[in-house]
Amino acid sequence: MLKIHDMMKKDMNYQKQVNQEVVQFPSWTSWLCFTDQVSHAAIAGQYVFEQSFYLDAAAQKFPEKAPISVIATII
Repeated sequence: MLKIHDMMKKDMNYQKQVNQEVVQFPSWTSWLCFTDQVSHAAIAGQYVFEQSFYLDAAAQKFPEKAPISVIATII
């Protein structure tokens, strides 16, 4: 997944053509986002605290929807 993320980030043609949506949050707020199946990026901000939690696909409620399972159906 990290390689896909890095390829999209470095591809300037893709960056110019892809639809982007800016979501702004007021100061002193927090937000939570589940980004398993969407591309995402922070384009501005300060004092960012990002934390990732890894959960084995077999332990998930819908393991067939885990990124590793979705990619396995494509390859």
